[in-house]
Amino acid sequence: MEATFKGYCEKIPFKRGGDVLIPKNVRVVSTRPKNKEYLTKRAYRVTVNHILPGHDATGCEYPACNPRIVWAGAGGYWCMADINDLLAANPSKEI
Repeated sequence: MEATFKGYCEKIPFKRGGDVLIPKNVRVVSTRPKNKEYLTKRAYRVTVNHILPGHDATGCEYPACNPRIVWAGAGGYWCMADINDLLAANPSKEI
């Protein structure tokens, strides 16, 4: 599936405080020291704490990044996933 949201995006289909289904086999990045990146083993629902709108690589030393949703995971560590990976599991959120 091709990315619908690439780089910096202002109009994002998810809202702070909303429930989002994280499907099985989605790559999650975490601030947890022992498990910084993993694939989900099952589908589960999370509450969005905030949204990172992504950024373009124009004039920047960092690579481009797609928008991500962020939620509080186990132990209070932040977890985030690319919005493009979540659209198929949350069809009512598509623009």
